[in-house]
Amino acid sequence: MKTQWDAMKNVILTQENDKLRAENDLLKQAMKTPVCKGCGGPAVPDEISYEEHRLRIEYARLKGEALWGRKHMGKQGMGKLIFYP
Repeated sequence: MKTQWDAMKNVILTQENDKLRAENDLLKQAMKTPVCKGCGGPAVPDEISYEEHRLRIEYARLKGEALWGRKHMGKQGMGKLIFYP
Protein backbone atom coordinates (compact mmCIF):
# COMPACT_ATOMS: atom_id res chain seq x y z
CA MET A 1 0.00 0.00 0.00
CA LYS A 2 2.76 2.44 0.94
CA THR A 3 4.64 1.56 -2.25
CA GLN A 4 1.57 2.36 -4.36
CA TRP A 5 1.12 5.66 -2.54
CA ASP A 6 4.77 6.57 -3.07
CA ALA A 7 4.55 5.68 -6.77
CA MET A 8 1.39 7.78 -7.20
CA LYS A 9 2.97 10.68 -5.35
CA ASN A 10 6.06 10.39 -7.55
CA VAL A 11 3.92 10.57 -10.71
CA ILE A 12 2.10 13.65 -9.41
CA LEU A 13 5.35 15.38 -8.48
CA THR A 14 6.88 14.52 -11.86
CA GLN A 15 3.88 16.04 -13.66
CA GLU A 16 4.07 19.17 -11.52
CA ASN A 17 7.81 19.42 -12.19
CA ASP A 18 7.23 19.12 -15.95
CA LYS A 19 4.58 21.84 -15.78
CA LEU A 20 6.92 24.15 -13.86
CA ARG A 21 9.75 23.52 -16.35
CA ALA A 22 7.46 24.39 -19.26
CA GLU A 23 6.36 27.59 -17.50
CA ASN A 24 10.00 28.42 -16.78
CA ASP A 25 10.90 27.94 -20.46
CA LEU A 26 8.07 30.29 -21.48
CA LEU A 27 9.26 32.93 -19.02
CA LYS A 28 12.85 32.62 -20.26
CA GLN A 29 11.66 33.11 -23.84
CA ALA A 30 9.60 36.15 -22.81
CA MET A 31 12.65 37.66 -21.13
CA LYS A 32 14.64 37.32 -24.35
CA THR A 33 12.15 39.51 -26.23
CA PRO A 34 10.80 42.10 -23.76
CA VAL A 35 7.86 44.28 -24.85
CA CYS A 36 7.03 47.80 -23.69
CA LYS A 37 3.67 47.82 -21.89
CA GLY A 38 3.04 51.42 -22.94
CA CYS A 39 3.41 51.09 -26.70
CA GLY A 40 3.73 47.40 -27.51
CA GLY A 41 7.11 47.90 -29.16
CA PRO A 42 10.47 46.48 -28.16
CA ALA A 43 11.49 47.39 -24.61
CA VAL A 44 15.17 47.65 -25.45
CA PRO A 45 15.79 51.33 -26.29
CA ASP A 46 18.69 50.56 -28.67
CA GLU A 47 16.41 48.71 -31.09
CA ILE A 48 14.19 51.72 -31.87
CA SER A 49 14.81 55.43 -31.77
CA TYR A 50 13.58 57.57 -28.93
CA GLU A 51 11.26 59.41 -31.33
CA GLU A 52 9.68 56.17 -32.58
CA HIS A 53 9.17 55.01 -28.99
CA ARG A 54 7.54 58.33 -28.07
CA LEU A 55 5.28 58.13 -31.12
CA ARG A 56 4.22 54.58 -30.27
CA ILE A 57 3.24 55.66 -26.76
CA GLU A 58 1.35 58.66 -28.16
CA TYR A 59 -0.43 56.41 -30.66
CA ALA A 60 -1.48 54.02 -27.88
CA ARG A 61 -2.80 56.95 -25.81
CA LEU A 62 -4.76 58.42 -28.73
CA LYS A 63 -6.19 55.03 -29.65
CA GLY A 64 -7.40 54.62 -26.06
CA GLU A 65 -8.97 58.08 -26.09
CA ALA A 66 -10.74 57.38 -29.39
CA LEU A 67 -12.14 54.10 -28.08
CA TRP A 68 -13.23 55.79 -24.86
CA GLY A 69 -14.97 58.56 -26.85
CA ARG A 70 -16.71 56.07 -29.09
CA LYS A 71 -17.91 54.09 -26.08
CA HIS A 72 -19.26 57.15 -24.26
CA MET A 73 -20.71 59.03 -27.23
CA GLY A 74 -22.40 56.06 -28.81
CA LYS A 75 -21.92 54.89 -32.34
CA GLN A 76 -23.96 57.61 -34.06
CA GLY A 77 -21.88 60.22 -35.79
CA MET A 78 -18.58 58.51 -35.11
CA GLY A 79 -18.30 56.49 -38.29
CA LYS A 80 -15.88 53.62 -38.49
CA LEU A 81 -12.62 54.07 -36.60
CA ILE A 82 -9.56 52.76 -38.42
CA PHE A 83 -6.31 52.32 -36.52
CA TYR A 84 -2.95 51.99 -38.22
CA PRO A 85 -0.12 50.29 -36.35
